[in-house]
Amino acid sequence: RAFYYLGVLRLLRLLFAPTSVEWPQGAMRLPIDPDRPLVIVANHASLVDILVLYSLLRPFKWVSKAELGRVPFVGWMLWLNDYVLVQRGDRESIRSMIDQCNRHLSAGSPLLLFPEGTRTLDGKLLPFKEGGFKLAKEHGVPVIPVAVSGTYAAFPKTGLVFGPLDCRIQVLPPIDS
Repeated sequence: RAFYYLGVLRLLRLLFAPTSVEWPQGAMRLPIDPDRPLVIVANHASLVDILVLYSLLRPFKWVSKAELGRVPFVGWMLWLNDYVLVQRGDRESIRSMIDQCNRHLSAGSPLLLFPEGTRTLDGKLLPFKEGGFKLAKEHGVPVIPVAVSGTYAAFPKTGLVFGPLDCRIQVLPPIDS
């Protein structure tokens, strides 16, 4: 598994030169057991957030907008790894997303969600949706908050140009559900 995550970090270095991804501060707050169910919540400022979060070196399933499922290679990777796709605003898709998240948590898989629901337009934090927190409470698993900074400048929502990537990841203390 570690080779997969290190490969993703190498891809970051190819796309974003110069690249600086610091070892996540507080990473020891993540449970040692990689198959322990938990809900990781992180802010969402850029398309590269998910790639940067692989530096946590922990397996997780994550929730993505359905549109990414139609992007060649990316969509295939999402499907092959059984990640969760959701069509925002579609009630049936949201129900399916919740069912998939329940299945992953019941199987012992950590789950990563961006509680803002979308990337920020201006780099500022958006209001959180409650779904991930409800899932954690229903399953009695901890919520691990993660703060990602520096990715917005590298690839903002409105931009098409990669900038230098200088990001930091901070794993905050777990919140018991």
